[in-house]
Amino acid sequence: MKLTLIAAALIGGLVGSTITYSLTNRLGDLGFSKRTRAVDENGPTSLTPLLGPEFGKTIEIEGKIVDDTDTRYKEDVGKELIEVYRVDDVKLTKPVVIELSNFSFTRIEIPTRGTKVRFRGYETGEFTGIPMKAFKDIPSVATAKFHFESRFQITKRLNIEEAEQIMDGNRE
Repeated sequence: MKLTLIAAALIGGLVGSTITYSLTNRLGDLGFSKRTRAVDENGPTSLTPLLGPEFGKTIEIEGKIVDDTDTRYKEDVGKELIEVYRVDDVKLTKPVVIELSNFSFTRIEIPTRGTKVRFRGYETGEFTGIPMKAFKDIPSVATAKFHFESRFQITKRLNIEEAEQIMDGNRE
């Protein structure tokens, strides 16, 4: 009886491994990969963080709060934005504008336009818009093309005075 149970367990394990191996290989044959990709009429889209480090890595950013009057983009109306000059201790050669995201439970206030700030957090984002091929099935509507939008998720607002010194060039 014990031998039968052991044999059944071994055979079951081998069959399970074979099924897993076959399924993994079959997915590869079908063109699936372990990496996440987005595809639209222009082909695959690869994602690159705007701020340099990888998505989800905790970093500190320094910059100035801006809005749609600064960017002059209609799509920025109502968004909370920051023009980033520095990521961690690296001064950017060209400032990057990114949308700010704030957890409601942290009670971190995003200051008014023109304020120099320093935040800790991480870059994240999401896909938005409608892929062009979807309009074969649904009525055409005025919308943005399918794309990825980055945003900076704030976890902490840091010392403002130090940020102002950095922004004024008193630290290199």
